[in-house]
Formats: sequence, structure tokens, C-alpha cells
Amino acid sequence: MGAGWVAGSVRGRLLAHHRLGAEAARAVATAGSFAAAREQLRASPYVDVSAHAETVAAAQHAIWAGVLWNLRVLAGWLPAAGVETTRVLAAFLELRNIEDLLFGAGEARAFDLGTLATAWTRARDVAAPSEVRGVLRQSAWRDPGSDDPDEMLTSLRLEWARRLGELDPAWGGGAAALVVARMVAQRKGPAGPDVARRAPMLGPSAATAPTVSELSAVVPDSARWVLREIADAHDLWRAEARWWRRLDDDAEAWLRAARPGMRVVLGAVTSLMVDAWRVSAAIEIAARGGRGREVLDAVA
Repeated sequence: MGAGWVAGSVRGRLLAHHRLGAEAARAVATAGSFAAAREQLRASPYVDVSAHAETVAAAQHAIWAGVLWNLRVLAGWLPAAGVETTRVLAAFLELRNIEDLLFGAGEARAFDLGTLATAWTRARDVAAPSEVRGVLRQSAWRDPGSDDPDEMLTSLRLEWARRLGELDPAWGGGAAALVVARMVAQRKGPAGPDVARRAPMLGPSAATAPTVSELSAVVPDSARWVLREIADAHDLWRAEARWWRRLDDDAEAWLRAARPGMRVVLGAVTSLMVDAWRVSAAIEIAARGGRGREVLDAVA
């Protein structure tokens, strides 16, 4: 085991200890208001949220930006393979940047990915969807296959799922199944032939499944788990929470592994991202006076 993996594993475990955690996130969710939730975060790893964020959106951005900074610091300790693994997970935020760019998000601020960027360093300097596509085509995101922003975004989400699948087949399969299930729900019919090309891990029948329940029946086990007992669009929030819960459980198991290496680092990075998702949800629930707490309970 190389020195980079040892150093990265030690650093990753230390960062993972600075999560808010499930119980504290529940407390934030039940704070009753955004102001009260922000106050609870004063003595947490997300102290910057309480100090500067004036809106829920700003708070959520600050949470993810803080986690991204930790990922960039961790990457500095890792060998090349570890940096690439971290880059794949950080692509979740690069995708958010690209979505904001394509749809002209007003006050949204781009996440600074630094060396973890896949295409953002060049994409941020273009504006037209065709130009964004040109940048993506020459990166690990590959050609989205369309200049239409909605179709481009769907392709990117499936591409991220494919990249995740190289780290863990169940993570990638579950992520792809969620994307296609939303497509089926929105269209009230099959997702279409492009799914077979973009999400081969779901099998050829996924493109023609007319309902979410039938999609669940035809995808392989590596994807079916996330759609288990999900009948229609109204239940997809449960599937998303289940996906994050699976990541959390796997990350915890890998962090407990005694031997430094890829799994420990992957566990650390993933646990930080799950915590950011959980706390972001908690803040939004608090701002709604506690409505929607079942989403957090499903993952926490």
C-alpha cells in the first residue's frame, strides 16, 4: 500500500468524523423554521451556513461548497487513482453547474471544482447549448447527443450513473434507474430508445417499459433494488432516499475497514456527500415548518 493511500485514508477518516450525522440532522429538520435551523448549525461543521446564508438556497449551496472544499483537500493527499475516484463523485456538483449554465439560473453560484473538474473549466466560458455540448463531447462526459438542454441534462445524468457504476455497480444501476423512472413518470410512457445506449446497465427492456412498476420488473438486480415497491411517480422520493441510504450504509462499512486504500477513501468521500444531502434536506424541511420530514426519516 502506497504512502498516498495511507495518508488519504487517514485524512478521509478524519474528515468523516466531522459530519453532522443523522440524529443531528433530524434535530435541524424539526427546528420549526429556517432561522432556527440555521441557529442549530452554529456549533456544527456547517457553521458558515449560520454565519452567511440568508436563504434556504444559499444555505444549501454553502453546505455543498463546504463539502466540495474538503474533497479538494482530500484529493491533494491521494494518488492519481484516488483523485479520479473523487472526481467521479464530485461530478455530481459539476452536473449542477452545467444545469445552471444550460437553464440560466439567476442567482446561482457555480461550485469551484478546481482540479476535480471534468469539463467545467472550459464549459463555464461558453453560453449556447451547442457550445456546451462541444465542450462535453471532448471530456469524460462524452457527447450528450443533442443540443436541447432538457435532453442534454438527462444524458448527463445517465452518464454520471455510468461513471458511478464503474465504482460500484449498484450505485450506478440505482442512479440510472432513478433517472429513467422519472422519464417514464413524466412522459407517462416509455423513456425511449436512447436509454438503451445511454444506460446499458439497465438492459434493453428498460427503454420500452411503459410504467415505473414495469421498469422495476425488467431491470437487473443491480438497479431493481432502488425501485422495489415503487409503484408510480408519487413514490419516487422514497426511491431517491433509498439510493442515498444505500450509499450511506456502504460508506460506513468501508470506513470501518481496517486496511487503508480505495474503499476507505471512497467511503469517506461518499459519507461527506450523503451528509450534505441530508443536512440540505433538513434545512428545507425546517423552512417548511417540518413538512416533508418523512423524506429525511427514510434516509436518516
